[in-house]
Amino acid sequence: MSSTESDFERLAESFFDQVIEPLARAQRRSSGIGYFPLGPIADAETYFEAPTPLRRMKPADFEFAGSGTAAGLIAELSRHWASEGETALAASSPRLLEIADALKRRNSQPNEAVDIFCYTLF
Repeated sequence: MSSTESDFERLAESFFDQVIEPLARAQRRSSGIGYFPLGPIADAETYFEAPTPLRRMKPADFEFAGSGTAAGLIAELSRHWASEGETALAASSPRLLEIADALKRRNSQPNEAVDIFCYTLF
């Protein structure tokens, strides 16, 4: 395992342990339902919600948030979390950027592996 690979793994593990898990535990304590319920919610009529507002989709609905960059996607995600009242998640975006940067460094290092898309040529 390269030092860059262990770096992104370490960053991702600490992000989960120090951010996601404590926030999920607090969410479960405050509402009785965590971010990821482990089973059906007894008093819920349905798991399905009607899309709001109900409208015809446009090409803009299919655009990659953040203009196709990891930093842009993380910024959009942070804005979404803030608009949903998840300020602690929104504040964690610098840590997500660290993980994205570590992944970028790892993927930019040349290696001897044959790209999977090479096989589709034959």
